[in-house]
Amino acid sequence: MLLVSTAIAGALAPAGMALAQSKDANALPELVVTAEKRSSTVQATPISITAVTATAMQERGVTSIAQLTGEVPGLSIRSSGGAESEFTIRGLSSAGGVAPTVGFYLDETPVSPPTEASLGKVSIDPNLYDLARVEVLRGPQGTLYGASSMGGTIRLIPNAPDPTRYAASIEAIGSGTQGGGANGTLNAMINVPVVQDKVALRVIGTLDHESGWIDRVVLSDFPLPDVASTGSYFTAPRGDVVTAPVLIRHKDVNSEDMASIRAALVIRPTDRLTVTPSVFYQRLTQGGPDYYDANPGTLAHYQPYDIAEPLSDTFWVAAVKMNYDFGFASLVSATSYSYRNVRVTQDASELFQKSLGDQGVTAFDPAQGGAGPSSSAEYDPNSQFNQEIRLQSEGKGPFHWLVGGYYQNLRAAYVDSQLAPQAAPILGSTNIYTAHLPDRLEQAALFINLTYDLTSKLKVQFGGREFRAWDRSNGDSTGAFAPPTSQATKAKASGFNPMYNVSYTFDPDHMVYGTAAKGFRDGAAQQPVPASLCQADLASLGLTQSPTRYGPDTVWSYELGSKNRFFDRRVTLNFDGYYEHWSGVQQAVILPNCGYVYTANAGDAIVRGFEVEAREKLFDGLTLEQSLARSHAVFDRSNVNTGTIAGQELLNVPEWTASVSLRYERSITDTLSAYGRIDASYVGRSVADASVRFELPSYTLTNLRVGLKHDDWQASLFVDNLTDAHVLMNAPYSLVINVPGLDRYATNRPRTIGLDLSRSF
Repeated sequence: MLLVSTAIAGALAPAGMALAQSKDANALPELVVTAEKRSSTVQATPISITAVTATAMQERGVTSIAQLTGEVPGLSIRSSGGAESEFTIRGLSSAGGVAPTVGFYLDETPVSPPTEASLGKVSIDPNLYDLARVEVLRGPQGTLYGASSMGGTIRLIPNAPDPTRYAASIEAIGSGTQGGGANGTLNAMINVPVVQDKVALRVIGTLDHESGWIDRVVLSDFPLPDVASTGSYFTAPRGDVVTAPVLIRHKDVNSEDMASIRAALVIRPTDRLTVTPSVFYQRLTQGGPDYYDANPGTLAHYQPYDIAEPLSDTFWVAAVKMNYDFGFASLVSATSYSYRNVRVTQDASELFQKSLGDQGVTAFDPAQGGAGPSSSAEYDPNSQFNQEIRLQSEGKGPFHWLVGGYYQNLRAAYVDSQLAPQAAPILGSTNIYTAHLPDRLEQAALFINLTYDLTSKLKVQFGGREFRAWDRSNGDSTGAFAPPTSQATKAKASGFNPMYNVSYTFDPDHMVYGTAAKGFRDGAAQQPVPASLCQADLASLGLTQSPTRYGPDTVWSYELGSKNRFFDRRVTLNFDGYYEHWSGVQQAVILPNCGYVYTANAGDAIVRGFEVEAREKLFDGLTLEQSLARSHAVFDRSNVNTGTIAGQELLNVPEWTASVSLRYERSITDTLSAYGRIDASYVGRSVADASVRFELPSYTLTNLRVGLKHDDWQASLFVDNLTDAHVLMNAPYSLVINVPGLDRYATNRPRTIGLDLSRSF
């Protein structure tokens, strides 16, 4: 990629290099960001950052963060579809624990709180309609963004209400998915100046339907495992479900519906004071997950009983942001209260039969001594209060400062219920396993950021965040698979996360910088696995029971980077290299003989990598964009208590990612133009861990879009997943137990062709 950029730059070079201040009409536009909590541009901000504007997202047909991951270097996704997406930046994957490694913000509001459920690390993925931009900050952002930003931070920046004019827009998208059905999205925005120049209201609404393409197949005579081949039901290959008689086939069960509304009111009683209350509500429902059975590998899930697997995700947040301009400094207060409840059900009938087979349960039918139908359901309600207040300097002097405080209060009430209504005759109870784990987490922090211009070119920056965290959990579990237990745990954590940055600006178009920063993620309590069932697995790790708590993990990151523009700013080339030492990595530990999973601090890891971004305006109307990233993440020592081995790859980290986009636009009249673009993204192989450790293969996805743009309307035809690539996105853990031969794979949407129409008023 770098060689391509250099070659193109040479082809564009004039006889003598133009001044950086040139106002060439072909110059690439500046991208304004507020990553460091003050306005700047991507090229002037001495950190690794990518910004994607609303215009770019609309042209690409991007409606969610998940669709951006292939185009942002260093950002990858572990997706299971629906509301199940975990983000990774620079190899720091959330393969264990309940807190994410990537912070997720809607304006000033954190919207990815840690929870206790298996989906606790999953960020909401709101529709991106009427956003100003998305900012992706790479590297630890603990100084300004706190815990769970150890890998980086994703910020969604909405358009502010405009008190000077009326405005409205609408967008309708219709498409069809190969092997699925019809999809449709309706977006709308209205901006109303309630009091001219003083008060304005902006409301955005979205309705979205995505068809499914995976079937749920209920068999009338479900085959038992081929126990003769291994001598054990638990490890035996699955029976032949493809040729078994079908009782019911539920087509395309993984269809998804989403409704959201976002509203903000800006109030400017004086020239110095701005108050912006806002609300956001989103509800997502899905008839079934985007999973299919690894065996036999057809796009279906096979069942002995008709048990649906719905998912719902309800989220809302109310926030108030206040800004007061003192002249020499601005005071900013951001207050928010959010609530989220994820409910998910999973069929467990075949899983439990295989796990009970070696204990004499050799049938499904209760009349023949079987356990009958069974399922697992998770309920994960949590609420969070956040308050941040900061004072930051204004003006153009050599010294810039920012000081602030932060408080968070999180309450979660995770429930896992595994029931078999007809199993009492063989298990003594219909309750296989039920766990309740209410949790309360409080955090308080003080932070500071100081920047001093030693010369007009040399700048030094120091940041620090002093924090305290308190976690209190009261858990209990009951059921046939576990004796009744009750536990109450408390934990405290404290620390200081520093950040050091030095940058040198040669001229307005060329900069080098270096950063050293520390990141942090909380630990948490967890329910122990059933010791009686998992005794052999635990003994192999030198344990008598699984840990009821795991500690925090931290990372030190060291980065060198450069930002450059060439040839009248028609070429932009940014690159960086980094080294990370990750201590106490929170990682899932799978017990292979009983199928249960818990989290432990697996040891230390080393991550090395680099990122390159290039954009070239080849000539009027034709633009080329490329990115390339490498992230080599491995454990640096073995740990007998978790089974990790020195040199072993971290889970869910693709070593290589790359993207390329080519866009062409040509004017037809003064107000009408035609455009076309093709976008391709590559994600390298990674290692996943379900019932066994295995490899997810690399893949490439390509999207094509052509359209017409007018001053106030736009129409485009698109093909997403042009080559109809079938991708193994993830091998998600079971909500129950992980049984060999019964893994399920999450996959991507097949080729989708559609029409996108939008109009602004």
